[in-house]
Amino acid sequence: PLLLCFCCVTKVKGANYHSVFVAEVTLKVHVSDASTHQPVTEAFIEIFTNQVPLASGNTGGDGTAFIKFQYKLDSQLIVTATKQAYVPNSAPWKPVRLPVFSSLSLGLLPERSATLMVYEDVVQIVSGFQGARIQPKVHFQRRALRLPENTSYSDLTAFLTSASSPWEVDSFPYLQGYDGNGTGRCLIFILGICFNLYETIWLKY
Repeated sequence: PLLLCFCCVTKVKGANYHSVFVAEVTLKVHVSDASTHQPVTEAFIEIFTNQVPLASGNTGGDGTAFIKFQYKLDSQLIVTATKQAYVPNSAPWKPVRLPVFSSLSLGLLPERSATLMVYEDVVQIVSGFQGARIQPKVHFQRRALRLPENTSYSDLTAFLTSASSPWEVDSFPYLQGYDGNGTGRCLIFILGICFNLYETIWLKY
């Protein structure tokens, strides 16, 4: 699975016992492929607090990245990992106390190829994954698809990845909703679908 392993080194700042403690935290993030368990290089790691980016970095050749940031105790962070050809994933991180070491495991699923159908009124993307009992599909109005300049439909490649087992549902991003007063609520994932359209660029030498 995409593994996010956190090794925390902290430097605490606080005037007294009643102060809000802020710590400089170094996270060691390790990313691997969910199907092959091999390290994923050049994955983009980003850490959010209250939906605001806090810190970011990229994994190296061994699939790891070291990220430093100022952490306020009791704040919940969301750690995300993204890379093209994979379904993005994320997980919450909120220690009760400042940890000496913390680790977290996630699954990063490779995207699956799909069939792209462009009609006069709608665009349809149909999963090509043969292991699913029900063939997932996505459709939307054709006018919603805006192609870049000097691009045609023949330049597009479609991918549609759906969770075909409970463990694959866990490989989709962590969900958190907010009610009217801004209070966060954890949402339960019952179905996971990710679809993407990529433009193919041809270069002539």
